[in-house]
Amino acid sequence: MNNDFLDDKSKILFIANKCPHYRLTFFKLFPKDKIDFIFTEESKTQLPNSFLVKGQGVNKLKIHLGIIKFLFKKKYSKVVLLPPDPAQLLDNILISFICKLQGKPYVLWTERWDYKEQQLKDKISNFFYYPIIAGAHKLIAAGQKSKEFLNKNGGTKKDIIISPNTSTIDYNRKEIDYFKKEIKKKYSLKDKKIILYVGRIIKIKGLNYLIDALVKIKDKDIILLIVGGGDFYKLGEKDLTKEIVVQIKDRHLEQRVFIVGEAAHNLLPAYFELANIFIYPSITNKRGDAWGLAINEAMQFGLPIVTTDAVGCGPDLVKDNYNGFIVPEKNSEELKNAILKVLSKDKEMGINSKKIIENYSYEKMYLSFISSFRDIK
Repeated sequence: MNNDFLDDKSKILFIANKCPHYRLTFFKLFPKDKIDFIFTEESKTQLPNSFLVKGQGVNKLKIHLGIIKFLFKKKYSKVVLLPPDPAQLLDNILISFICKLQGKPYVLWTERWDYKEQQLKDKISNFFYYPIIAGAHKLIAAGQKSKEFLNKNGGTKKDIIISPNTSTIDYNRKEIDYFKKEIKKKYSLKDKKIILYVGRIIKIKGLNYLIDALVKIKDKDIILLIVGGGDFYKLGEKDLTKEIVVQIKDRHLEQRVFIVGEAAHNLLPAYFELANIFIYPSITNKRGDAWGLAINEAMQFGLPIVTTDAVGCGPDLVKDNYNGFIVPEKNSEELKNAILKVLSKDKEMGINSKKIIENYSYEKMYLSFISSFRDIK
């Protein structure tokens, strides 16, 4: 890869809130001598060129004044802002102001899009983000929905780069083959058609609608595996596992719906390889699902997808009747219909998923970023 996107002396200051597992590979692609990372919510990363800056404020509304000393260092010629979310508003006002003061260009990167339910804090933050977005030298969107958000909120006269939002899984073949046998035995999966959900068990994921859809499917050989738990990202969401268990019992689905619990990321391929279809039934609950990286991972293993219009990645990754379907949120009847359509040709649609996801790699994500840096004079 061509890393010649800065002169020999300058560096990029990349500011983010966290360094989750699905971003680590991407961050590591940047040459250490060309970039430093600041994280505002996470103290431990596997990046030697990273720094934690603690915030001051109440609850989620904080400002990280420690960023200022980094911004005034001459070695940083370009800056990547935090995502344009309400919680990061104070930081981004501060960072963009100092960058303007210094004549230092900044890039804004986001997964955010216009959710169906706009909270007051979203509307207020959009008002203040308009000049920040308009003042960015480059805008990078995770997908089509994010591009529309940026265009609507200050980015109308700018070229917006779509970075292929990515998450892939590295795994050990022997370990996965062994684990698959254990799963098949534990849940009696022989001759079953398997619907798979991977993610948190919280309200926004819409699992109650998926379970109601399964009630409408009379074939008892079609079962659902729910892999995941409550709020394992510690975002303050209520864990609905107990409520989902009650719903399963009330619908008499104990032999068809199994809550597996959380699984190590490197063991998820076992579930993906056993499944026939991947379902991501998210709903709007004050906000939508920003992207849905589990869909990327399911497509890596050739699974067709059924998701809803409340998921950010839908327009980019799911093509109706090609590799799956996008259905209206909060509609168990539409979920049922889509599931049955996909199961009638799941192998063909799974092949198509693999074709689409080939364009979503960490390398291509990285190249979209450095092309934006290279264009800034």
